[in-house]
Amino acid sequence: MGANTMLAILLAAVLAPASIGPALTSRPGPWEFITVAAIVVAHSSVVFRHRPLGLILCSAAMLVLLAVPGFMQTTAEGEPVGPFPAILLPSSLTFVVVLYSIAAHAQRPWPALALAIGLVGSVAVAAGVGLSPFWDAGEPAGIPEDSILRLLSRFAVLGLLVGLVLAAWALGRYRSVRMDYLAALRERAERAEADREQHAARVAAEERERIARDMHDVVAHSLAVIVRQADGGRMVGAREPTVALEALDTIGQTAREALEDTRGVLHRLRSDDEAAQVGADNVPDLVERMRASGVDVELTVLGEPVGLTGTASMAIYRVVQESLTNVVKHAGPEARAAVTVEYRDDGVDVTIRNGGSRASTSPAVCELEKGGHGLLGMRERVTLEGGELSAGPTAEGYEVRAWLPATSGRNEVS
Repeated sequence: MGANTMLAILLAAVLAPASIGPALTSRPGPWEFITVAAIVVAHSSVVFRHRPLGLILCSAAMLVLLAVPGFMQTTAEGEPVGPFPAILLPSSLTFVVVLYSIAAHAQRPWPALALAIGLVGSVAVAAGVGLSPFWDAGEPAGIPEDSILRLLSRFAVLGLLVGLVLAAWALGRYRSVRMDYLAALRERAERAEADREQHAARVAAEERERIARDMHDVVAHSLAVIVRQADGGRMVGAREPTVALEALDTIGQTAREALEDTRGVLHRLRSDDEAAQVGADNVPDLVERMRASGVDVELTVLGEPVGLTGTASMAIYRVVQESLTNVVKHAGPEARAAVTVEYRDDGVDVTIRNGGSRASTSPAVCELEKGGHGLLGMRERVTLEGGELSAGPTAEGYEVRAWLPATSGRNEVS
């Protein structure tokens, strides 16, 4: 059983007996059935009090009670008083309940329409009661018909009815506004929670991409050097043991450095410590390791270092590392590379050119042109720092070029 039905039953139990009893005992005939039917409809309208149907039913019932002839009542001394207006029966209070509910729950224009019906009905009830013989019988004796007191008493009834209608309607509108406000707060909170979840998912995805880039840079570079040294040592190990031992030393050193880099990545994941990151200052060490592995690498540094964030500095290192890794893996035994790092006032220009017997047709070229993971990782790093990266074949081989703005330039980009 719904709340509206329970309220309708409660009001019927309290108000209906005091309304139906006088209607049945005071005047037999068809009017008593019309009056009782109107009372039943008025109480039934409470079941639909949140919907326009409830207002329509209750208003129709009030109109019937206002239109039916009054019925006689008797005083305590047994003297007849009347006719008593049916609209003053207790069941008429159901209109106040329906009016409040429509103002609180119904959509426009029903709240305004309910107020208009209530005000017009108040005027009609006040006029009907003030002009009825019942009103004259209830006033103290000795007051002239044209007395100001009689006029004021009639206006007092009108003010009471209008005040009751306005109070019920205002309470209903207040509840409606409050419920709308609370609903807006809930929606805002849900939207904020959804935004937080989306932000958390985006941050997690970006972190996964960063981890993938770091691990690719560390593992791919180190394994490429290890594989190159292992293959070279295997081929010359039988006739030149010394070269094989040097290759093993390089493999061991590269593996240790890879392990250290891996630990550095894990450390940054735990602490987000930029001081533990590699950067542009480590490019010379990287070039020396590549030379030790047998790759002819030339490094040129121009200008003075400019202000770079830790991530931008690391992006420079990773671009050089990935480019040289591709040289080691794919450019052939006569591979050579030239790395140029040019510091300018507004940023850093990094260029890696490689040549060799297979430089222009190597799988490295194919991988870069198809958008392999190496190029994708480099491009993501550079783009996140507000820079640009280009890669493509040249007359002598292949060229990777990255431009990263200084700190001020990066702020303008972002």
